[in-house]
Amino acid sequence: MSKEESKESQKGILDSIIEMISARALSGVISNVEVRMQNFLTNTINRITKKIMLIIAGFIMAMLGIIFIFGSLALYLNEFLQSAWMGWTIVGIIIALIGILIVALGRR
Repeated sequence: MSKEESKESQKGILDSIIEMISARALSGVISNVEVRMQNFLTNTINRITKKIMLIIAGFIMAMLGIIFIFGSLALYLNEFLQSAWMGWTIVGIIIALIGILIVALGRR
C-alpha cells in the first residue's frame, strides 16, 4: 500500500465517520420536529373537535328549549282562546314567519 492509498482510505474513513455523525444528528433533529408537529396537529384537532361538540350540544339544548317554549305557548293560547287547535295554529304561523324572515335575511 502506498502513502497515497493510505491517505485516501483515511479520508474515506473520516468521511464515513462524519457522514454517520451528521446523519444521526440530523435524524434526531428531524424526528424531534416530526414529534412536535404531530403533537401540535393532535392538540389542534382535539381543540377543534371539543369546540364543535360543545357547539352541537349547545345548539341541541337551545332547540329543545325553543320547542318547549313554543309548545307551552300553544297550550297557553289554547286555554286563553278556549280552543283545542287555535293556539297550535298561531304558534305555527309565528314559527313560519320567523323561518321566512331568516331565509330572507340569509339571501342578502
